[in-house]
Amino acid sequence: MTRGEPIAPTIHLIAIGSELLNGETRDTNLAWLIHFFTRKAGKILRAVVIRDDFDSVKWEIERARSEGIDLMVTTGGLGPTDDDATLAAIAGCLDLPLKLNEEALGLVMERISAMARFRPGIPHKLTKERKGMALFPQGGIPLRNPAGVAPGMLHTVQGTTLVAVPGVPSEMRGIIRETLRDFWKDFFEGVCYVRRNIIVKGVPEAELAPYMRRANTVDPGVYIKSKLKVVGKIVATDKVCPPEKLPWEIVLHFSIIECTRGDGKRRTDRLVDSLVSDLRKRYKHPLHIDLRPGRV
Repeated sequence: MTRGEPIAPTIHLIAIGSELLNGETRDTNLAWLIHFFTRKAGKILRAVVIRDDFDSVKWEIERARSEGIDLMVTTGGLGPTDDDATLAAIAGCLDLPLKLNEEALGLVMERISAMARFRPGIPHKLTKERKGMALFPQGGIPLRNPAGVAPGMLHTVQGTTLVAVPGVPSEMRGIIRETLRDFWKDFFEGVCYVRRNIIVKGVPEAELAPYMRRANTVDPGVYIKSKLKVVGKIVATDKVCPPEKLPWEIVLHFSIIECTRGDGKRRTDRLVDSLVSDLRKRYKHPLHIDLRPGRV
């Protein structure tokens, strides 16, 4: 992805599976993908869970494309059963024929052969259902699945890159993290994710809000978030507790994605300095600030 000024690519994540919405399976893929792509400097605009339903999948993909999303990732619906309709829905949405992809078929056969070697007695014929996992929208590029049979797919159309991966977490992660490793280097070239955390003790979270608000006016492009964290056993006492020994703390998170690493460090450091200076100047009660949690 070629850019002048750093601009974070926008991302739409879609977890597909009726079992995710009827309580049979707990989705962990979206949380993992959000963490993965945020660290790559992607801007997650939406993450949704939908049923294994052709029309639902097609509608969600069309919505993402209409919004000009840079990257769309779907998980689930690539297996051999009748409700695995993700690739058919993608083909319908892109108005492309669904055809047998010989490279994808080779990947399927390779995995079936491997299963037969390591699990003797397991049927390894190329059934209609297994062959169906190699039916791709025309132009789709198969992605090797290092942990399962169903290949993933990469397709780019009108500025949107579409990646479809299986819903099994180990298979999804294998394709995203290993098979597409080099692809992400090019896709996210020129942008990075910079974050820094500090710890504040002795200030109630609600009283921190005005300080966060004032700091953000210095640079609205930096995201600031507070999180209460209990770090010890809370016991009622009449004794005055020094702020550094309180059993709870506020973690203040500062992050930015549309930046170079040097610029991101400069901007987050400036906001940390602004907020800390404001706190020490205005807050009238004992407090403790730890600037060491650092940057990732």
